[in-house]
Amino acid sequence: MNRILILEFNDKDGKVANTYKVEYPTVKEMIDIESMKLALSKGKYTEMIMSGTKWMARALNYVDMLAYLSVMCPKLISDSKVSLTDIDLLDAHEGLLKSYQEQFLPWWNEYEVMINKIENGEDSEEGDTTENKS
Repeated sequence: MNRILILEFNDKDGKVANTYKVEYPTVKEMIDIESMKLALSKGKYTEMIMSGTKWMARALNYVDMLAYLSVMCPKLISDSKVSLTDIDLLDAHEGLLKSYQEQFLPWWNEYEVMINKIENGEDSEEGDTTENKS
């Protein structure tokens, strides 16, 4: 399991324009991510999930993307010429969201599997999760 992801963003010609190092979050960062999801959704995150509409699912993708990348990849945010919430929807969908879905999410899903195994008392790839009984 690789704890570091190098997130690549391409220019309009398909060439790598920028790369960013992303690492698994700390406890504080995880709390910040979840808090940011609530803030970005104006406290309606659960209702948005339950809505089931296509546009609501799209909005949730953006909420998640902005929350994760804002906390875990602050250099991306500081490099942006405009606030990520102000990017044209089509441009965001073709660029930022595509990179997030194709690169970040598979890496993050592996991390979630590992955390779930630990929570369920299973061995993780990172080593033995049993308690030390000395």
